[in-house]
Amino acid sequence: MSSIVLALISIVLSTNANKNSQATQSTLEASRVETGDVTSNSNDVDLNEFWTPWEFPVTTQTTYVGVQKRVRFGRPFQNNPQVITALRLVNLRPLIDVMRDLKYIPKDEHEESRLREVHLITQTDSITPNSFVLQVGIGLPTESAKQLVAYLQENRVDPEVERLMRRYRKISPQSRELSAEEKWMLNLYSFLGTVDVSWLAQVTGH
Repeated sequence: MSSIVLALISIVLSTNANKNSQATQSTLEASRVETGDVTSNSNDVDLNEFWTPWEFPVTTQTTYVGVQKRVRFGRPFQNNPQVITALRLVNLRPLIDVMRDLKYIPKDEHEESRLREVHLITQTDSITPNSFVLQVGIGLPTESAKQLVAYLQENRVDPEVERLMRRYRKISPQSRELSAEEKWMLNLYSFLGTVDVSWLAQVTGH
C-alpha cells in the first residue's frame, strides 16, 4: 500500500475522530447542570451580585415582601435552562412578633391567624442562558405588608449589624453611606431573619 493511500486513510480517520469528539462535547455541553447557594442577608461584593428590594402584590389580600437579585452562571448555557429553587435553611422570627414590634394591630382574628403562620416564597424570573433573577421573601396580609415595607425603607440600621456585615464582606467593606438597597436588606435581616436558598439550573440535550 502506497504512502499516499496511507496518508489519506490517516486523514479520514483523524477527521472522523474529531467529528465524533466534537459531537460528544456538544452533547455534553447541551446537557449541562449547575448548582449554587445564596443567603438573603449577604451580597457577594466580589462578584457584584447585590440584593434589591422585592415587593409583589399577589392579590389584593396578600403581598410578598423580600429581596431579589440576579444570579449569574459560571458560564453560559446553550439555551435558557430550567431553574429549580429550594429553601435550605430558614431562620426567621414569628411574623406576629415582628408586627407587634412595629405596633401593628391585626384588624380581626383572621388576619392575626395569618400572621401566626409562615408563608415563605422563593421563585425565579427573567431566565437567560447567562443568568436568572432569584426572588425570596414572605407572604403576608397586604395591610401588614405595607407597615413592614415602610419600616424596611427607613434609614435606621443597627450599627452593630452594619459593622459585622462590612467585616465579613456581606456588604461593601468600605466606609461609606449605605445604599437604599443595603438598608432594606440589613433591616430585613436584623428585624425578620434570614433564608438560605439552593438552586439548580439544567439543560437536557436532545
